[in-house]
Amino acid sequence: MKKKRKQTKKSKKFYAQQTAQSRVKAEIITKYAASRATIISSAGATKVVYIDLWAGRGRYDDDTESTPLMVLRRAINDPVVKKSLVTIFNDKDHADALQAEIKALPGIETLTHEPAVYDMEVGAATPEMFQKMKLAPTLAFLDPWGYAGLSRKLIRSLLKDWACEVMFFFNFNRVNMDITNETVTAHMQALFGSERLLTLRAAVGELSGEARERAVMAALFEMVREVGGQFIVPFRFVKDGAERTSHHLVFTSKNFLGYKIMRDVMAKASSYHAADGVASFEYNSMPPLFLADGRSVEALAESLAVDLAGSVMTVEQVFERHSRHRLYVMPNYREALLRLEKAGRVTMDPAAGDRRPYRGKPSLPEDVRVTFPRQPWSGAKMLASRSTPDPRTSALQT
Repeated sequence: MKKKRKQTKKSKKFYAQQTAQSRVKAEIITKYAASRATIISSAGATKVVYIDLWAGRGRYDDDTESTPLMVLRRAINDPVVKKSLVTIFNDKDHADALQAEIKALPGIETLTHEPAVYDMEVGAATPEMFQKMKLAPTLAFLDPWGYAGLSRKLIRSLLKDWACEVMFFFNFNRVNMDITNETVTAHMQALFGSERLLTLRAAVGELSGEARERAVMAALFEMVREVGGQFIVPFRFVKDGAERTSHHLVFTSKNFLGYKIMRDVMAKASSYHAADGVASFEYNSMPPLFLADGRSVEALAESLAVDLAGSVMTVEQVFERHSRHRLYVMPNYREALLRLEKAGRVTMDPAAGDRRPYRGKPSLPEDVRVTFPRQPWSGAKMLASRSTPDPRTSALQT
C-alpha cells in the first residue's frame, strides 16, 4: 500500500489554482501528445507511450484538470489512439490523488491499456532503469520541482530508441541563480556535464540579462544535442509582472516531422503574433519581452535569398533544409517565398499565374519548385549577410 505523503506549503499553494502559464504548458503538451499518438498509431504501431515522471495530482483545487487528465481525456475521445496509448505516470508525493482522479475519468475503462501510476523518487537510478529498456515510441515529459532529477543521463535514456522524444520544463530562473552555487554543483554537473559547467561558469561571470540567458541556453542545447536530440525547439515563459524569463519548455526529437508539428503547436500557443504572422514562441502576460528580436517574414525572405542562392528545390525541401534551428513555421516560409516571387527574386514552377489563388494570393503547394538565382553581390556583402545572427535563436545554432 502506498504511503500517504503530506503536502508541502509550496505544493498546496501551487495546486490551489491553475495559473495561465500552467494552462498554456498543459495545452502545448496535450495537443502535441495527441497529434503524435494519432500519426504513430495510424501508421500501425500497437503501442504509443506517454511518460510523465513528475505528474502531480491531476487536478487543481479550482477543479481544473492538469496534464495527465487532459492527455487521457483526449485519448478516450480518439478511437485510434485509445487502442494504442500506454500511459505511465509517476509522482512520489501525489500518486494516490492522481490514481483516484484517473479512475474517476468518464470512459477511462475504454482504453486498451490501463494507465499505470507509480510513486518512486526520480534519482540517480532512474536513467539506468530506462537505459536497460527497449522503449516503444515514447514521448516523455519531465517537469521537476526546481531542477533536481533532471539530468543528461535521464534525457539520454528516454531519447535513445526509435521515435522517442522528450519535453522538459527548464527552470531557468532557478538554474540561472545556482550556476555558480558550489553547494549544488552535483546537480549542475548532472544537468550540463562537468566540463561544460566549468565553461559555462566562466562565460556567465560578467554577463547579465539577455546575454546571460543566451549563454545558459546555448550550453543547455549543446547538452541536448550531445545526448541525441537532433532537433530542439524552446518556448519561453516570462514571469508574471516582471520582464524576465522564468522557465523554458524545451522539446527535442530525432525526427523532423515531430519538430515541425511542435513548432506549429508552440506558435499557436504564443501570446503574441506580429502583423506578418511570426509568432513570439513565448507566453507573456505583458507586451512581448523580445519583440525586436530580428525575426520577421522580411528577414526570412532575405535569409532565403542569400542562404539558398544557386539552388533549386521544392517548397517542402526549402522548409526542411532551411528551417532547422529557426523559430518559423511553414506559413511564414510560404509568405516569404511569395514575396520573393512577386519581387522577381525567385522563379517558381508552376509560376504564380498557373497556380490557383488562395485568399487573394497565389497558392503555394509543397511540391512547387523554387529556383534561387545566384546573388550578384560582392563576396564581402554576402558574407556580412550570412554572418548576422538571429538573436532569438542563436543559442540553437550548431
